[in-house]
Amino acid sequence: MFSSSSAVARSAICTAIASINEVHVIFWGEHNNIDITPFQKLVRKTLSFLSGELKSESNLQRFYVEFQDWRETLEEDDSLAWRITELCFASLSSAVDCLFDPECDDLSLIENTLFGLYEEMDELGADSEPLKEYWSALKDEWQEQLNGKAQRPLPQLFFRTLNESDASLFGLER
Repeated sequence: MFSSSSAVARSAICTAIASINEVHVIFWGEHNNIDITPFQKLVRKTLSFLSGELKSESNLQRFYVEFQDWRETLEEDDSLAWRITELCFASLSSAVDCLFDPECDDLSLIENTLFGLYEEMDELGADSEPLKEYWSALKDEWQEQLNGKAQRPLPQLFFRTLNESDASLFGLER
C-alpha cells in the first residue's frame, strides 16, 4: 500500500492513475458513443494545478463539478471496460477531493480495486502478474518522487515519468 502522507502527494498518485489509464476511458467512450471530454478536461486541469500552472482553485472546482454532473448521467454496465473506466473516475474524483480535504485518503481503496480488476482479468484467462509488477514499479517511483512533497508545484520529474509511461496499468499502449 501507499506511504504518502501528504494530501498533495495522494492527489498526484490518484491523478496519475486516472491519466495513465485514460486510453481505457477513450476506448469505453468510443465503444459507447459517449463524449468523455469532462473526464479529459478534469485530468488536464488537475495535472496543471499540481504542476503549479493552474493557480485558480475555483477553476479546478468548476471542472470538478462539471465532471461529477456528467458522471451522474452515465449508465453502469457489467463489463470489465466499465469497471476500469469507473476506477479512473474514482481516482480522479479522489485526486480533487484530496486537494480540498486533507483528510481524504482513498488510495488503499483504489489500489484494492485495481487488484480486484487484475484478479478478474486472471479469471478471464489473462496473466496479470506482469501488470502487477509494472504497477509496483510505477508506484515505487512515484512515491520516491513525491516523498515529503506537501505543496504544489510538484517536481517536474513526476510529470515526466507519467508522460513517459508507455502503457496503461492494464497493458494498453498509450
